Amino acid sequence: MLGLTAGVAPAVAQKLLDSRERALFQAISKKNAKAAIRILKNGTIDANLREPGGRTALMQAALAGLDEVVQDLLERGADVNAKSQEEQTALMLAADAGDVDLVKLLLTKGADTKAKDRDEWTALQYAKMRVTGTEGERKKAYEEIVTVLEGAAKPAGE
Repeated sequence: MLGLTAGVAPAVAQKLLDSRERALFQAISKKNAKAAIRILKNGTIDANLREPGGRTALMQAALAGLDEVVQDLLERGADVNAKSQEEQTALMLAADAGDVDLVKLLLTKGADTKAKDRDEWTALQYAKMRVTGTEGERKKAYEEIVTVLEGAAKPAGE
């Protein structure tokens, strides 16, 4: 069930969402980028819309690896540093999912590498955790994300 803000009862939240908003979250959950983009282009949907767990459409698209949906939402004013109820950001979710391109995109849009979730984890810690226990190409992706995030976290001139 979907909702507009964190903490809204699911039954109430469902009534608050119109069919286009529900359709957007459904398209993202099904990893259907074309449908999500079409929905965004054909309606006036708040780029910072949230589902009951407090995740925004941007966070869900980052977790699903939908680069073009993430880009579209950012162009529509989605808050790159918005936090879920668990205080996760889109950058943390992209890092956890192992999506190097999305991590880079979010960083170019001002994602905060120092942001911490409820457990005090940063996006870098999510990626480092995934390096351990991952093999092959996935491991290489997580290692690249670690390198990118470490570089982004350094002060200019270092």
